Amino acid sequence: MIVKAKHFEKSKSGKGHNQSKYNHISKKQAKKGKDAEDLFDEEAKNVGWEVLKNGWPDRLIYDEKSGKTYFIEIKSGKGWIKSNQKAMHKALKRVGIEVLTLRIDTTKELSGLELRNKLYDMF
Repeated sequence: MIVKAKHFEKSKSGKGHNQSKYNHISKKQAKKGKDAEDLFDEEAKNVGWEVLKNGWPDRLIYDEKSGKTYFIEIKSGKGWIKSNQKAMHKALKRVGIEVLTLRIDTTKELSGLELRNKLYDMF
């Protein structure tokens, strides 16, 4: 069994483009425990792309009426943003997507109204 995958490369401008070439992934490679996502990641890295799988913000919220969309990172207590999250937030910011951090003190009871007020204060 051969799996065909279109080959993408970075152009001089830094944007990816499809060269309409095909890389063949053999049954032998598949048996080595590589799934489709691993093979994609490996190929993207080989042609110079940075691949981020982890670190996505906890929530995406959106309002259909206004068209506003935000990614929300939720931290409790003294929780801190890890390095993979920082890298993801930076990548999202580069393409114009804002990531907001909401800190919730879980050592005390928080009512729905208090949480709603925190959300309103963020925007």
